[in-house]
Amino acid sequence: MVKTELWTLNKMRGDSQIPVKIKLAIDNLEELPPIPAIAKHILELKDDLYGDIATLASIIELDPSIAAQVLKWVSSPLYGGRKYSRVKDAIFTIGYDSLLNLVFGLCILSPLKAPVEGKFGIRNYWIQFFSGQILLSQLGKQTTIDTKPLCMGYLLHNIGYLLMAHIFKKEFDLLTKEVKTDDSPVIAIERRLYGIDHEVIGAWLLSHWNIYEPIRSITLNHHNPYYEGESKELVWLVCLTNALLGLIDVGDSKDFVSIKLLCTKLNVNEESALNSVQELSKNLKQIEIKVKGIL
Repeated sequence: MVKTELWTLNKMRGDSQIPVKIKLAIDNLEELPPIPAIAKHILELKDDLYGDIATLASIIELDPSIAAQVLKWVSSPLYGGRKYSRVKDAIFTIGYDSLLNLVFGLCILSPLKAPVEGKFGIRNYWIQFFSGQILLSQLGKQTTIDTKPLCMGYLLHNIGYLLMAHIFKKEFDLLTKEVKTDDSPVIAIERRLYGIDHEVIGAWLLSHWNIYEPIRSITLNHHNPYYEGESKELVWLVCLTNALLGLIDVGDSKDFVSIKLLCTKLNVNEESALNSVQELSKNLKQIEIKVKGIL
C-alpha cells in the first residue's frame, strides 16, 4: 500500500464515506453515555483563571467513589506510603494540574464498559497516557508550540476504542483478535473490517459531549502524519509521540516511517527524540505501578 493512500481524504469524511449503520447507531443510541457531571465541572475549572486547590477538592468530593480512588492512589507506596484522608492534601502531593487531569480521566472513562486488559483495554489506555505525557513534555521543549491543550487532548485521543468496546463489543473483539496476526496499521485493519476507525468514533463521542477544539481535531487525526488542517502542529506532535511509543510497544502505532517526516515537520531533532523514548522505556515498570494504583 502506498503510504499516503490511507490519507487521501485527509479525514474530511462525510456521511457518504462512513457506514451509515454505525453512525445512526451512535447518534440514536439511548445509552450513549452523557459526559459525567464532575467531568463538566473539571472542564469549566480548567478554563477558569481563578481556579484553585479548594475548588478542585470540592469538585472531587462531589463523587465519594472518585474521592476514595484519589486518596487510595496518593496513599500508595508510589508517593511514600503515607495515608491521606483529605483530598486537598492529595492535591498538594500530586500537583494541581496532574490531579485535575487524572480525575477528569477517571470520570470520563467511568461510564464506558470496556475491558481492563487487552491491547485496547483500560490498563494500556492509561499506560499510553502517562508514557505519552512524559514524551510530549520532552518533545514540546524543542518546539514553540503551546502544548497546554495536549494533556487533555492526549488523554482523550484514543477514547474511540473504549466507546467501541462499550457499544460494539462484537466489532471490538474482532479488532482485538485481528491485530494479533495482522501487522498493518490499526486504522487500516479497522477500515477493512467495518469501514470506519476509532478516530471517527471517538470524535463523534466528543462532539456529543461538546468537547472543544483542538481536542476533537487531535482525536480525529492522530494517526495522520499528512494532516494539514486546524491545529496541525498539535496533531503532528501527538502522531510523533505515538510513533515513538510504538518503538517500545506502547500504544497502537506501528507507523515508524513517519518519525523522520514528523521530526522534520516539527523541527524536532530525530536523534534526541529517539533517545527520549529509549530513556522512557527504562521507566515503564514505574508507570505500570502507577496505573495499577488507579485500576
